[in-house]
Amino acid sequence: MLSLLQNGAEIRENYLSPSQCEVLLEDLEAYKASHELPLIERFDAGRSLRYRVIDGDRIFHSLPRVVSLYRDVLAMVRELEPQFEPLSNQTAGLNVNFTSPGGEYRWHYDRNSVTAILFLNSVKGGATEMYPHYR
Repeated sequence: MLSLLQNGAEIRENYLSPSQCEVLLEDLEAYKASHELPLIERFDAGRSLRYRVIDGDRIFHSLPRVVSLYRDVLAMVRELEPQFEPLSNQTAGLNVNFTSPGGEYRWHYDRNSVTAILFLNSVKGGATEMYPHYR
């Protein structure tokens, strides 16, 4: 099998079962209902941001199932590329973003070598594009 570095991307369809996703969504919705989440807004023509976030510090303190998922994904990445380490900045290293209808999350580069994205919902419109080895 080619390494993650050689492929540049690894897509795992149905990584979690629908019931696992439902449990995570319930945890996240309960957290969101009981905490004021920061609203991130940056307006820029064609590259705006508008979403709410739970940062890594809050996640490690309050959302053990999300932390467990993070550790499972980290173990999977290390199987592919043992030299990879998570960001030392826990706040930025793990985030949950809530993009409400009308919100947006712009095209961007991540500052780390590996980014794992888990979508827990389906939507009409929008897209996720990846350009392995672009930078």
